[in-house]
Amino acid sequence: MPDEMDIDEAWERELAELGPVMLRQEHADAEEPDPVFVQSLRARLTGEPGASTAATELVDRAGRAGRARRPAGPRRRWLWGGGLAAAAVAAAAIAFVSTRPSTTPTQHAAFALPTPNATQLAQGYPVLGGLGSGGGTPSPWDHLMGIPSGGAYPGHLRLSASSFPSEPTSARAYRLAGSSFAAPRIASLAKDLAISGPVKRGRAPDGSSWTYVWDLSKSAAHPLNHSVAVSLQTGELVYHDLSASAVSRHLALNSPRNVAIAQAWLTRLGWPGAAMPVHVPTSAVERDLTDTVTLGWPGAGPVDAPAAMLYVDAAGTVEEAQVWPPVAQSGVVLTRPAAAAWRDLQSGRAPVAVIQREIGEPFNNGTGTLQTVSILEVFTETPTGKLYLAPAYRFQGSAIIKKLGRRRWFGLAPAGG
Repeated sequence: MPDEMDIDEAWERELAELGPVMLRQEHADAEEPDPVFVQSLRARLTGEPGASTAATELVDRAGRAGRARRPAGPRRRWLWGGGLAAAAVAAAAIAFVSTRPSTTPTQHAAFALPTPNATQLAQGYPVLGGLGSGGGTPSPWDHLMGIPSGGAYPGHLRLSASSFPSEPTSARAYRLAGSSFAAPRIASLAKDLAISGPVKRGRAPDGSSWTYVWDLSKSAAHPLNHSVAVSLQTGELVYHDLSASAVSRHLALNSPRNVAIAQAWLTRLGWPGAAMPVHVPTSAVERDLTDTVTLGWPGAGPVDAPAAMLYVDAAGTVEEAQVWPPVAQSGVVLTRPAAAAWRDLQSGRAPVAVIQREIGEPFNNGTGTLQTVSILEVFTETPTGKLYLAPAYRFQGSAIIKKLGRRRWFGLAPAGG
């Protein structure tokens, strides 16, 4: 029988040979009929009066049950001590906050866009309860950087709005590249990162498959845990260099020094690092990070999750990273009326979040009024591992919570269907 080294080398050769096939398969999967064409054809064939105009039928709902973003693994830096300040919000006229370019693109999306489910919509909501830390030797696919998923407010808010502003009739959507972007390059990625060892394949506890290179030594004199892994389902990259000093400067989130280091590191690995913008935090946990860089997808506008998270130590070494594939395709999808999405929020079909001032506050009922509406892209993963950025309406306003007083609330509801 061949020894382990022969098997690993055969797997590495097979992965490199399958790279073009994986890429062609992804392109074939993305060749969906144009939604507007489908609506028009349906109207002609069935005679349904609303078939060519109903925006709510534009999206493919096959991915509605997509998996939620994985929670963070054990990490000593996830320490959340104090409370979150929430200033009183004065009543104001409802306004649509535009975060889009002034010119509206006209190319319709050439891919079927899944609708984010309630769990995916709430992944950037406040974490209900505190955060802890853990220990142990992480495997190459263990997530030590991901922002923990939040949850909907357990109490009930009776929401009201006096009127709705004029909202856009279309929004951008994005399909991300898959595993073919980085998996076939795992050997060269390991070489660029100075990781020694053969290419292997493994399965994580959640059942996902990974290709990785892992240099592990538990020697007391020279401990080493250096690895890079790429998911064969999604193309997510996870990196550990736990042999680094781990000495921090406690620099603020996205300090210029660390951003420059992170962008150069990503560029070296084949990502468009120089063009990846600093991610605007949408989570209280993200805002509290230090010595960390969070970057977004170029041209994608506000997104509820970063495209890349990297921890940079005092020596300028990237110690850990979690990186998602870049954008492969983008296009325009029609949006449903904001009033329809608002009804989902009022009825509880879409989740609502409340910003608490202190951990442990009771989840009492209350009333809330709407003040602003905007568009936010939601990181969406389908059951088959395909990744998208799907537009959602972000509603925000002020609430009066029983025995707690005034709090700020917000909620997301799908914009495309």
